[in-house]
Amino acid sequence: MTNKIIFYTIFLQTAQVSIKTFSIAFSENNVPKDKWDHHDAVTDYLVDTNPNPFHPIPHFLILKTTTEQ
Repeated sequence: MTNKIIFYTIFLQTAQVSIKTFSIAFSENNVPKDKWDHHDAVTDYLVDTNPNPFHPIPHFLILKTTTEQ
């Protein structure tokens, strides 16, 4: 079983507006299938990487997704 890597570029709406790029590796049977699956994956990533669990994650917009084969 191989992993599929998806690169995300997102727009974050915080006190200072920013753009962030990162990648997430998915197993073959766990690859996002629609925009809602991608949104859930990015939300999970932001929750997992949030340095302060008492602050909510920022609002975001997915600008671009790129899949590595």
